[in-house]
Amino acid sequence: MYKIATLYKFSRIQNPLKTHKDIRSNLKELSIKGTILVGEEGLNGTISATCEKKLIDLVPNTNFVYSPQFIAQGTVAKDFMDAEMYLVGVQEKLSVDQEVFRPKKLIEYYKSIYEGTNIKIQSCNLKEAECIKIFYNTYVTQKINFVNMVQDVADKMKNTDANFICDVLSKSTKRLVSPKYMKPGLGDGGSCHPRDNIALRWLSKQLGLEYDLFGQTMLIREKQAETLAKRVLKDPSGKIVEKKVAFTSTGFKEGVDNEDGSYILLVQHYIKENGGEIVDIEDCDILFQSWPSDKTPENIDVFNVWEDYGNERINDKINP
Repeated sequence: MYKIATLYKFSRIQNPLKTHKDIRSNLKELSIKGTILVGEEGLNGTISATCEKKLIDLVPNTNFVYSPQFIAQGTVAKDFMDAEMYLVGVQEKLSVDQEVFRPKKLIEYYKSIYEGTNIKIQSCNLKEAECIKIFYNTYVTQKINFVNMVQDVADKMKNTDANFICDVLSKSTKRLVSPKYMKPGLGDGGSCHPRDNIALRWLSKQLGLEYDLFGQTMLIREKQAETLAKRVLKDPSGKIVEKKVAFTSTGFKEGVDNEDGSYILLVQHYIKENGGEIVDIEDCDILFQSWPSDKTPENIDVFNVWEDYGNERINDKINP
């Protein structure tokens, strides 16, 4: 029995050769050309490492290339043409400058579309390419979890501004971080990053690691969503009360309607778990402003997670 991956939908098939033939027939009708490989699915939608040798033996004298893209929904074209880096995974680890490095046309294509000022092209083997891509995604989750932890601490300490703290930390670009993903607010979401953390949790167990970093990452993400939901439901005395809560939007990312892996839906779940009710804006006691650019009506109580939560500070900010 084999698995075939279509985007993020998985199907079991009994006859891979017939499936391969049917797909080729459909693609031919659509005038789409390419190579189709039917095999076990690996992490992040790639052919699994267990299949690599089988494929090489099956198709000799063929150079397989895996070039994952560092793009995000809503900014795909921009991210593709101004990529942080272009990663080219090949069977044999070679420098892109070596004469025997095969994917020359791919490298030239990346150079022709790049609109930035300092193109970075990195070669590696197939497994390394898969690792770099999935660790890149999960590191974003770690950054977001960290700044939201600062937000939780600041909310409990009072007289502390989480935005100010993280803004200062984001300027520590020599050893710590870059400013990206250093704004406290909602947790990580979408169809990629949470899935990749769950996948690496499974991989850690398979490898026999004695700790579960990625499982803890997802647990922290859950707990932060529950903490945020309880904060929305608190009255001025700090007691959790029943409230009717509306949301300005529910997409997993600002400006995107897609709800796959939406952190907002997770917050809504915990609001209901703690006695709250999700309602339309005209019926709400409080309006949750999901994203900074979301418009909010006047004369309504608004909870802005990006500004109101964890940012109480009695004294004026001082610029050191």
